Amino acid sequence: MIKLIKKTSLFISLCLITLSIFNYSYGIAENYDLKKDVLVINSYNKGLKWTDDIVRGIESILQDKANIYVEYMDAKRIDNEEYHVMLRDIFSHKFKNYSFDTIITSDVNALAFMAKYGVEIFPNTPLVFCGVDAVEIPEALPPHTTGVMETIDIKENLELALSLHQKAKSILVISDSNETGKNNRAEVEALSLLYKDLSFQYVTELSMDEIIEKVSKLGQETIILALSYVKDSQDNIFSFQDVAKIISSNTKAPFYSTWDFYIGSGSIGGYVASGFYQGEKAGELTLKILEGESAEDIPIVEKSPNKYIFDYEKLREFDIREQDLPKDSIIVNKSPSFYEEYKLIVNITVSFLVFLIIVIIFLLLNISKRKAIEKDLLIKTKEIRDLNTNLENRIEERTLELSQSNDKLKETLDLLKETQSYLIEREKISALGDLVGGVAHEINTPIGIALTGATYLVENTREIVEKLSNNTLKRAELEQFLSTATDTSHIIQSHMNRASKVIRSFKQIAVDQYTGDLQTFNLKKYVEDVILSLHPELKKTKISMDIMGADDIDITTYPGDIAHILTNLIMNTLSHGYEEYEEGKIIIELDKSPKEVTIRYKDFGKGINNKNLKKIFEPFYTTARGKGGTGFGLSIVYNLVTQRLKGTIICESEEGKYTEFILTIPADLNAIQSEKTNL
Repeated sequence: MIKLIKKTSLFISLCLITLSIFNYSYGIAENYDLKKDVLVINSYNKGLKWTDDIVRGIESILQDKANIYVEYMDAKRIDNEEYHVMLRDIFSHKFKNYSFDTIITSDVNALAFMAKYGVEIFPNTPLVFCGVDAVEIPEALPPHTTGVMETIDIKENLELALSLHQKAKSILVISDSNETGKNNRAEVEALSLLYKDLSFQYVTELSMDEIIEKVSKLGQETIILALSYVKDSQDNIFSFQDVAKIISSNTKAPFYSTWDFYIGSGSIGGYVASGFYQGEKAGELTLKILEGESAEDIPIVEKSPNKYIFDYEKLREFDIREQDLPKDSIIVNKSPSFYEEYKLIVNITVSFLVFLIIVIIFLLLNISKRKAIEKDLLIKTKEIRDLNTNLENRIEERTLELSQSNDKLKETLDLLKETQSYLIEREKISALGDLVGGVAHEINTPIGIALTGATYLVENTREIVEKLSNNTLKRAELEQFLSTATDTSHIIQSHMNRASKVIRSFKQIAVDQYTGDLQTFNLKKYVEDVILSLHPELKKTKISMDIMGADDIDITTYPGDIAHILTNLIMNTLSHGYEEYEEGKIIIELDKSPKEVTIRYKDFGKGINNKNLKKIFEPFYTTARGKGGTGFGLSIVYNLVTQRLKGTIICESEEGKYTEFILTIPADLNAIQSEKTNL
């Protein structure tokens, strides 16, 4: 039976370990020198979503593999030969001492600039272009050039929109009047011949006010298809997002687009050219060059990496079901699923349920075996009763069988008792270990400080006694000793009282009872008292303490918990925030509003990286386990603030600069508890 229990326990442990590994992830940050240099020349300006997305796509591939330098031509605002000559001179001067491994251009203006001046400014440098369609590519490209085409599929977007809005009767096409806009309109006009039942309208020579007036009269029987539009007939320049917001906010018609920069600002979506995926593909081609391939050997990617992308909120607005969308569609602005939002809780719950199922199976097996034993005992008893009635001459033989059966039953019962004792003792040891560990952790600091104070007091007393015996004791020395002895005695008494309170609190926790007294006290004076009680520890360091805040902040709460929280935070700073004997500073700032008190605790030490910052309040989590850390300190602080004091605590940190804990608690906890009681 004991072997069965041990095997079952081993199985349960393996299951829990497997589930823990499933839920645990970690990353290893490596620091290495980036040896490759890549220059990105954008046709347009920073802040334009299309351009920013291209840069983001490039960085997603090359961020950890190259130094990326970014330039912007701002061609939406100025684009003429005189400006290009000035840029040539600026780039020639700016980069005369730089040698780039690869240059990436986004959109046609930057490619045309490099086609004309690239060999002069950056001789023998490989070039990767993106965001350019076949019509816009210069006839004479520089040597060592490859890239990715950008094309929009107007027909696919028309088919998509019509499949989702089958009652549509007309199409309104919005495009500006530049060369690209004219080419796009010509393509739409050619496609319109395929749709005899639809009327097509075009907006190319109108001001934005005129466009607003036109779209405001449209209903859902008209589909708006936005191509590229950044400048109206009055030469007003608009961002793509502004165009989408203006159109969508002034019409009831469904609004589709051929570029992704309209999505999220009013467009339902479509089969769109994406700046991010253009940049991503350009980054992949660049990576091949950086890894040794020749640009001439890398073919130009003619198929634009377009994607089906839709705005979740717009899908809901027009009652479009996700199952009606094309396969592999990307949906943005969608709230996370229940599992995505509560993944940790779900996994823990599933793990616990698996554990319970295993325990239930074990108990069912145990019950089944007990019933089998009981059934066997009944059978044997009946056999003995029958033998006693009918076969007196075989009493001795059957008595022996009965004795053997009783021995078997006794052995089984003894085994059950042994198992029961084993389980009880195991549970007691586990509970005792948790309690003792908690007590040891919580009283270690106050007893340590009290011991330090007592040692200091004994040493001073010995020196005074020695001087008294030698008649060399001076009055000033005696007064100094009495003053020091009084202060140290107060410190020892304060911390021993705190240790006593901690032990009493843990004793109450052990029997599932906890009582505490609410008090009204001056917060700043109390914080100063806590800092004073930690003087023996602080004086070993070069860390200064500043307490800031008004002198008249009164608060009604549990003062012991405030002391507990501040002590843990300060000791945490001493242990983790600074190296030994490193100079540092801790600031505690107090503030009060009518109903809340805010305590800001800030040190300027090592700080906490983003990976660890997310876990600091988890029990058992510590980065100093090899130095004696248990991982309970900040977990206890979190529980005290949120459970006992009914407040909130957050931690902000920048590695190498600072760590700040912001506690917000009720100014009158008694009033809060009274309100809940009345409810």
